[in-house]
Order: sequence, then structure tokens, then C-alpha cells
Amino acid sequence: ATSTAPSSSVSGAYSDFQLSDLAQSLAARQTHAKQVVPHYYLSVDLNLTELLKIRTIFNAQAAAAKKKGSVGELSVQDFLVKAAAMAVQQVPDVNGSWMDTFVRRYEQVDINLVMGAGSYVATPVLRNVGARGL
Repeated sequence: ATSTAPSSSVSGAYSDFQLSDLAQSLAARQTHAKQVVPHYYLSVDLNLTELLKIRTIFNAQAAAAKKKGSVGELSVQDFLVKAAAMAVQQVPDVNGSWMDTFVRRYEQVDINLVMGAGSYVATPVLRNVGARGL
């Protein structure tokens, strides 16, 4: 349950809220990994104009077909997750985990998403994304 306790400080007003056990655990694991696992950062600008056009076409075709059991519209996130999986397949050395004395390289591409608001956090793992369609 989220509880807010409005308070004030010298620098201004603020609100505190309690974190769920899951959110605290996730934060502790991420902090630990940030401290002990080697990291590198990549940054890229994307022009999504063509992706958005293709997404519109795919979603229009799916709506017209009204396939039974359809999972709904494709999101931009769906395309980006699939693109990330395809990139990892092309450069398999980035699909690994630091294991203190060795690096473990994985054969399948799993993508972990972190979503949340306030004290709510969800961390679904999308398994074998490289072998799946959109």
C-alpha cells in the first residue's frame, strides 16, 4: 500500500512514500550490480518514421482481419524489444552475465523490462525474444 507523508524541508516541500518489498529488493539488486558488475553505455538517436508507418500498416491489417485470439495492437515498444533482440543475436558477446570469475554467454535472447509507478514495480522477463515474432 502506498502512503504519502507530506513534509517540508529547507529546500522546499516533498512527499515520502513507502516502497513494496519487491521494489526494495529490486533496488538493492540493481545497486549491487551497479557497484560490482562492469558496465558500458551506448547511446543512439533513432529515426522512427518508417517504423511508425510499418506499425500503422500492420495494425490496420490486423484490425481488418479481426483475427480471433488477436493480442491487440503492436506498440512501438514491441518493435524496439524485437530490434534489441535481433541486435543481440548479431553480436552474441553482449548476451552474457558477469559471474565473478567468468562471463556466461547465453544462447537465447531474453529481455527484462522494468516498469513501475510509485511503489508499484513489475519486472517481466520476455523469454527467447530472438525466436519470436512481433
